[in-house]
Amino acid sequence: MAEAELASTDEQLMVRVSQQDTSAFGQLYDRYAGHVLGFATKMVRDQVAAEDIVQETFWRMWRYSHAFDTSQGNFTNWLLGIARNLCLDLLRQRSRIHHQELTENTQDKDRLLIPAVDDVAANRLLQERVQAALIRLPREQRDVVEWIFFQGKTRRAIAEEQNIPFGTINTRARLALTKLRHALDPKDDY
Repeated sequence: MAEAELASTDEQLMVRVSQQDTSAFGQLYDRYAGHVLGFATKMVRDQVAAEDIVQETFWRMWRYSHAFDTSQGNFTNWLLGIARNLCLDLLRQRSRIHHQELTENTQDKDRLLIPAVDDVAANRLLQERVQAALIRLPREQRDVVEWIFFQGKTRRAIAEEQNIPFGTINTRARLALTKLRHALDPKDDY
């Protein structure tokens, strides 16, 4: 039975999920949690919030499994659509909170706007430094960093997908993170 379950398509698993089959749910979670995490992390730029979005996405998949319809599209797009909507909701909420904080403190408006501009500039500068540091990494190390942090893949999954020994993936990740840490260390600017 285990081999038959592993060979099930996403659509077959969703039929079982709609019948409250927790095993099918677990298989879909194992297949897609990393993808959803990578997607959400890229959208909201916050690991903790992205992890919450993964949990909420799969909870909604379970709760609304009866609404999945293959004639409307494939499972991956449906699942990522749920995650996308949750990400957009969070981003809108953050925007409203930020706007509300600014308008509630009208007497401190000038004092609040200056740090906000400084924060934006500092974040932009850091983003540029990270991108420059990533570009300077050897291709093999940069690929591993992108797979882990931007696509949400585990090192073991990368090793299997790329047919590269697990130890090599670990070494590349360690070397890349060490180089990035040194490249981004403010003490190294002087």
